[in-house]
Amino acid sequence: MSAGSHGRPSRAHRALALACLAGAVAAVAGCGAPGGGETRPLPPAEVPYGLLSPTETAAPTTPAPAAATSGARLYFVDGDRLLAPVPLPSPTGSTRDAVEAVLEQLAAGPSEAQRDQGLSNALGPEARLRLVDVQGGTARVEVSSSLPDPAPDRLPLGVGQVVLSVTSVPDVRAVQLVRDGTPLDVPRPGGARTSSPVTAQDYAALTAQASGDRW
Repeated sequence: MSAGSHGRPSRAHRALALACLAGAVAAVAGCGAPGGGETRPLPPAEVPYGLLSPTETAAPTTPAPAAATSGARLYFVDGDRLLAPVPLPSPTGSTRDAVEAVLEQLAAGPSEAQRDQGLSNALGPEARLRLVDVQGGTARVEVSSSLPDPAPDRLPLGVGQVVLSVTSVPDVRAVQLVRDGTPLDVPRPGGARTSSPVTAQDYAALTAQASGDRW
């Protein structure tokens, strides 16, 4: 047997050993094992499935908007008191739009179903209500009628209907009734009269709530 075939490795054996050694070194370096070897970024194609997917985080929750509770109400007469049986939808337009809608429905009077429940309108069928303007939280309302004013004991109810209904619109705090541009001298419950703007508090004593009844 010759020394070339038995005393030293063949050329093929040396190549195989070098390949195995190179593979072992590459594996250690790629895994980031301690040893101070230089690291390299791993190509995305070689990353195990799912590790490059963005981490799912819970979406931030925001409080649900509060239910609209500021819709205007129409006040009608029930005997010697005022009731607001059905709230109107919350206004979606301007304050002026909301007040005009209230005045239109207030002048039209209670619905047939509400009349069957005993509700009436102290304003009278010929009353006309027109919004002049809204300034500084005060709505000026023109009142015109081809008939005489209601009886003195019904007049506070009629005024109260307008004041309580209009001031139930957000951003309206007071009402001034005018006729031909001149402020009207309106009665408050108890007999006092004023030509100044009046508020819902001035007529709260006429409501069913004030009398302790259930709405």
